[in-house]
Amino acid sequence: MANGNAYAALEIGSSTIRLVVAEIVNGRLNVVAANSTPTKGYSKGSVNDSDALAETIKKLTIQTQQFINKEITSVVVSVPSNQATIIPIELTIAIENQANEITSEDILKLFANAAGQLRSRHDEFVNVFPIDFQVDGVGGISDPKGLLGLQLGMQGMIVTTPKMLLIELLTAVEKAGLQIIDTFPAFLADATQILSDSEALKGVITINIGHEMTSITLFDNGYAQKIRTTKIGSQLIDNDIAYVYGVNKEMARKIKLDYGYGNIEQATKYKVCDLIEEDELMKISEFDLSQIIEPRMEDMLLNIKKEIDKMALLDQYPVVFTGGAVEMLGIQPVIHTVFTNARVFQPTVLGTRTNEYTTALGTIELAHQRAKLTNRTLCSIQFNQAIRKKEQVEEPKDDKFWNRIVNYFFD
Repeated sequence: MANGNAYAALEIGSSTIRLVVAEIVNGRLNVVAANSTPTKGYSKGSVNDSDALAETIKKLTIQTQQFINKEITSVVVSVPSNQATIIPIELTIAIENQANEITSEDILKLFANAAGQLRSRHDEFVNVFPIDFQVDGVGGISDPKGLLGLQLGMQGMIVTTPKMLLIELLTAVEKAGLQIIDTFPAFLADATQILSDSEALKGVITINIGHEMTSITLFDNGYAQKIRTTKIGSQLIDNDIAYVYGVNKEMARKIKLDYGYGNIEQATKYKVCDLIEEDELMKISEFDLSQIIEPRMEDMLLNIKKEIDKMALLDQYPVVFTGGAVEMLGIQPVIHTVFTNARVFQPTVLGTRTNEYTTALGTIELAHQRAKLTNRTLCSIQFNQAIRKKEQVEEPKDDKFWNRIVNYFFD
């Protein structure tokens, strides 16, 4: 791992917290480490125990540091999609330097002004995303640095999330001893990995099925237009398995991951799980599990389709699925019974060839794009020393929490 733009991305999910360390080499993601651990302190879209969440993040960070033998000092945070809002914006600033040359400082000023337009007591700014820059009224510009002009304009969007959710998440990250480089919404991070530019331009729906929540996002004309989340997740399958076989949910999830199969027609009776429960031996086959999984998955997909209908999208867009739930063998035939024009994203990045790391990888991609646009060198890794024992983490000081976070973004 060479000195430079090396990023650590942190994704906090309802069942799993993931930490990915990667660098961009010749325009491609090079994954250095990808680790995960069961979530504690966060569920159903909110923080319920900040100390437990912080301790879990800290342990995961230490584990990853030991693997790469470098100290992780800061992270880019993926913000969950639940209750996210997309707000279109359009604004212009004057170029004030004598040469009238647009610099990265002008872009950062434009972003800061965009963030300042948010006037909500309940929602908080996650990030701003340019769709098109204009110099003296001339648009179609993706990167205006180095151009000459009197005014710099931008059409874009702000993404917000409930204020308390974001503050509680970032407070836990700080408690874990990590600085926050930037924040990006999970649904946009997913899109960087699973969509081509042409798909986003023509129109497509992305669906990320998580443990407790599913996010549904419409992309059209090249950017996100609508976002919706619903309380549908793979835990419903765990609950069914736990009920049928009289096991706890943790054991049910393990059985599902190790032996689950989504399609009854293709499942075999010869792959068997031996389960001892109350001194009795139970033999559960892949075929047995498929009879639980397929009807539940089909029901979940039908309910997701109803949510899409509520967005007034009907069947006019193709669908791309991601999320840990679609990693299960035999799940694609079930998806195609409900969504005829759909595909399941197949990751190709070495070291993370499963859908569970899609959001973290996309968060790194967004951070790298932002660093290039603003001429910043972002690095989460301390290259000049191997890992050391951290001192006791100080509690956040009394200054306004969000002022510190904004300084990270727009310094």
